[in-house]
Amino acid sequence: MRRLLVLIFIAILVVVAAVLSAAPLKSVTYSESVPYTTTETYYVTETSTEEVPLNYRVIDTKINNFYWRFSSDCTVTLRNTDIDSGYFRIEFNMVTQATDTSPSKTVTKAAWQFLAPGKQENVTVRHEGDYIGNFTYSITPPTREVTTSRQVPKTKEVTNYREVAKTKKVTFLEYWTS
Repeated sequence: MRRLLVLIFIAILVVVAAVLSAAPLKSVTYSESVPYTTTETYYVTETSTEEVPLNYRVIDTKINNFYWRFSSDCTVTLRNTDIDSGYFRIEFNMVTQATDTSPSKTVTKAAWQFLAPGKQENVTVRHEGDYIGNFTYSITPPTREVTTSRQVPKTKEVTNYREVAKTKKVTFLEYWTS
């Protein structure tokens, strides 16, 4: 009988130990790396090249009618205020003086002038056979390449990780052995 009681007691202990080691009875806190996605901004340098006209200034304009010959000179005084040199094209739109025998007419002529940086020159065209009453002009300056750069924002998706505190239920056996 004693043996039977000891065996029953041992069996009860084994059952209790098995239940305690298998059933989750204890809450344990642990940390885990969890991925998350975020958007990051970064900057890219973009360069662009464009043609820009040279800077210049018109200093003076004048008409010289020569009375000893039947002709006129139209002059534009031009200064290159840029750092580069080049050929400037000047188009003269001249209107002749009306006379008793002929009405006024429009005459167009063009001239080119090379100007170094900071230099000033007279650009002149001559019209033979009439006197010029007035004129207008248009200037086409040479161009130069200008390269500019700028920072352009771009975005990209990035996966990062952060530590998150979590809890789980463990058995006493796992708790004691960890």
